[in-house]
Parts: sequence; structure tokens; C-alpha cells
Amino acid sequence: MAQHELRDLAVRLAALRRVAPNQAQRILGQYHHAYRDLAGALAGVRDEDLDRAPAPGEWPVRDVTLHMLDADHGFLAVVQYARAPDRPSDPKEAEERWQSWREEHGYRAPKTLEGGIAAVRNALFEIHRRILRELADLTDADLERTAQFWDGDKPVRFRLHRFEAHYVQHTIQVDKTLEAIGRGPTEARRLVRVLYRDLAPIEMLSEVREAAAEAAGDGDRGDSRGVTWRSWTIPKPSCGTGTTSSRERIARTTRLTASTQSGSSSSRADLGLDRASSTSDAVAESPSRGS
Repeated sequence: MAQHELRDLAVRLAALRRVAPNQAQRILGQYHHAYRDLAGALAGVRDEDLDRAPAPGEWPVRDVTLHMLDADHGFLAVVQYARAPDRPSDPKEAEERWQSWREEHGYRAPKTLEGGIAAVRNALFEIHRRILRELADLTDADLERTAQFWDGDKPVRFRLHRFEAHYVQHTIQVDKTLEAIGRGPTEARRLVRVLYRDLAPIEMLSEVREAAAEAAGDGDRGDSRGVTWRSWTIPKPSCGTGTTSSRERIARTTRLTASTQSGSSSSRADLGLDRASSTSDAVAESPSRGS
């Protein structure tokens, strides 16, 4: 029933939207869906699974996620450099300035990814949140700007799609690695992953959050285009045993929808999704019939 309720809630929230998202926001939404799918793939992964290589010379899960972290920093840097007011107008000078500019503005990923699965998931969360917030104001016109990287000049539109495409590619690698080390998904973990994916469109529908912020007198509502990544909080992942059922979380989200329609104030945190990861971990580790 939880998956059914999430899907229905996404439909109901979509019906409340006042303005359709622009193309840039839709692309970011596709990336957010891929991020949630990765989060679902990592649900139930144990600390000891991170460094088990599937075969000699192949990457363990930790190395795969470190590579994804590095790529996200690089993709974000490329898009932001294309829009940067301090980017030299001369192409040769811009190329020479690129590396130092990236260092100065903090677009380098850490060289290592230490800690257990909680640290890995939190690192992915932080760069994902940063990407959504920094690119919140992208317009459709921005998508046609030229953004230079190691593969030459490409439009920002192409660069933006790389976030999702790269996640999809390496989430498959995570899946294959977990299968190879004997930690493939049980039936329960497969179901949890579906719930993670179905959270994505609900989180994308921040028009409801914007309306709630307006009722509360929150000045950080963004512009009139509808989606405002800067205005809301993506639930931070946590590991451990959760106590809040998915049905309770969905009920809280539904109450937020109702309060938004009636004009009462709420905050994005009221969506009740903050414990989704911890609850899902507990379910993912539980035995499942037929798996």
C-alpha cells in the first residue's frame, strides 16, 4: 500500500502546481530520480560491503561511489564556469584559468571517501543538494550556453543531462558489484528501492512547499517559475533502525498538502521524509520470502 499511496500523492501534488517547470528544472528532476534510485540501491548495504572487490582489479562499492562523487563535482564546476562572471572571455585564457578557478570555488571532490556506509551516503547527499541548489536558477536560455570540458565544447543542456546519465551507468555498476560479492537485493530490498524512486517526484513537487512558505511569510521562495530547489530541504540519509512507518510518513505528507490548500503555514521538514532512509535500512535487512 505504501507504494500505491506514494504514487497517488504524486498525482495529487502535481494537480496543485500553478506553473509548469522549465526544461532545466525537468532535467534536474531526472537527475534527482537517478539519485533516489542510487539511494535505494545502497539501502541495506553494510559497512563491510564497501571494500569487497567483485574481482581482482575491479572497483568495490566505495571506489564506484567516490568516482560518482568526483564526477558530480566536475559536472557542476563545468556548468558554473560557463556562467561565471569572472570567466575570461577569451577561450584560450578561459582554458588556462579553469583549473585554478575550480580550486578557488571549491569544486574539487575529496580524494578519498572514508568511513562506513552512512558517511558514503551523506557525501553523495551533500553534493546532490549542492547541485540542485546552485543550479536552481537555470533558465532555458542558459541551456544553450557553451560549456567546455575535456571532451570539447558542448551546450549546458548536454552537461546537465550528464548528471543523470552518469548516475544511471554507475548505479548499474553498484548493482553488479553487490551481486558479485553475494549481496544482491532480497525481495524486501527491491521493494524498498521502489519506494525510494517513488519519493523523487513528490520531492520534486516543491510548488506545494512554495505555497506553504508564502503562507508562512518566508521570503526565500524563488521566482514565479514554480520549482525552487533553494527553498526546501532534501531529506538527509541516516543509517540505523527507524521507528516511523512509511504509512505514517505519507500521512504527514498528505496533511501538509491539505494544510497548504487551506493556507496554513508548514515547512518542508513537515513532509516527514527525514527518517525514510533509516526505516528503509531496517526493512532492507529483514528476511523476505521468496528471495
